[in-house]
Amino acid sequence: MKTIIVEDELSATHTLQRMLDLHTSCIKLLGTAADIASAEQLIASVQPDLIFLDVMLHGENALVRLREVWSDTTQIIVVTGHQEFALMAVKAGVADYITKPIDPEELNTAVKKAEKRYRSTEKKDRKQKIIFKSLAGWQLVKYDEIVRVEADEGYASIHLLSGQKHIVTRNLSAIAEVLTEEMGFIRVHKSHLVNFSHLAGFKNSRPAYLVMNSGDQIPVAQRRKDEILDLLDQYHSI
Repeated sequence: MKTIIVEDELSATHTLQRMLDLHTSCIKLLGTAADIASAEQLIASVQPDLIFLDVMLHGENALVRLREVWSDTTQIIVVTGHQEFALMAVKAGVADYITKPIDPEELNTAVKKAEKRYRSTEKKDRKQKIIFKSLAGWQLVKYDEIVRVEADEGYASIHLLSGQKHIVTRNLSAIAEVLTEEMGFIRVHKSHLVNFSHLAGFKNSRPAYLVMNSGDQIPVAQRRKDEILDLLDQYHSI
């Protein structure tokens, strides 16, 4: 697991590094940080799977300040001399909590817990992704990052939440068999498949069209109009 240490005591950082080298085999230590700002930069650049985190960094609560920075799959092991932060750590959903001085057996147990949780979330996250072959190579994206898919002659263009567009070597009908209505993807036109979770509105005009959160306007085939209206009726209206 890609790992970093966030700790403001240099001696504690060195001690933990030595213990990780001696007692764990799944750790790949990629960096350390001693304050909030450097921790934010390190997390953004490394995208760690595991963070050893001291709660208090120069008087700032790292659990509060950094929890919006790491990803949902990142595992946190709190390592601190402040026993009073145990409840806060548990409520934050950390993998484990160990106090200083660190016991090697407790450290090994904590790492095993974190690894088990990480593998579980990683497997779940993998199931939420699709891999497809584009003109540039193989691409792997999350389903919820796909805003819409548009037919492009014999190919299809996949438009992502980031604004990126990938031309893939499959036609729209083949993609619609993978991105199904049960997943929130609706074929609204012979040339358009949209992710309803990114829908901003519907214009009941002639012709009718959908408005996506991105601002894109997607035409709705006349024969699909009633079905789209039925789907919209499932949302709460005022």
